[in-house]
Amino acid sequence: WDADAVKEQLDSFVQQGFLIKEKERDVYSLPEKSVKPKIFTTTNVITVSDDSTRLADLIGKAEYTPDQVFNFLDENPGKSTLELDNNKPSEMTFKMFDPTSYSIQLKMNKEPFLLVFQENYDPKWILTGSDSFRLFSLINNPVVRSEDHLKVNGYANAWFINPQELCAMKKVSCQENDDGSTSVQLYLEFTPQHLLYLGVILNCFSVLCFSIWFFMAKENST
Repeated sequence: WDADAVKEQLDSFVQQGFLIKEKERDVYSLPEKSVKPKIFTTTNVITVSDDSTRLADLIGKAEYTPDQVFNFLDENPGKSTLELDNNKPSEMTFKMFDPTSYSIQLKMNKEPFLLVFQENYDPKWILTGSDSFRLFSLINNPVVRSEDHLKVNGYANAWFINPQELCAMKKVSCQENDDGSTSVQLYLEFTPQHLLYLGVILNCFSVLCFSIWFFMAKENST
């Protein structure tokens, strides 16, 4: 790659306000207002017919805002329209149990939205209901269909969530609020990690059973 061309592109981002550059050296950083949390909601989705290699050019446009995500049709075939109203997205907070498990508290409007998780896309990330026990959530069906688990911005996970469909599911506990919004708690899980946890528990249980058998057999032989 051409270092001068990269520097020129970065300097153009500085002029547009997307990056901050230190005065004495070529060190670039994002302004605080441009940094989105690891998990966030949005209704500002731009569908792009080109491939994700154009992401840098799209972000560099003057009309870009940090809450925008890009839906590249080559990565999400059949998702040319997501039927999202570009209004105020649902509010949310989240808590990380570990890098493979998150609790998400949503305060939803009635309109569909995207829940974005800024981690490399993997179909093994699933959303489960608030009544699922974390360790064994992998045996429960996800609360969002696999076809509504998208890749956005060329790398990140996103789930298309319709609040009415979500709350109609028996394994999801929704609560109506006085302001007309709906609150719900979901869990974001990486299922292979929980299979590992399950394997550790089964191994420990096997060792315990063998130990009990061994001492009982030893005692009976005396």
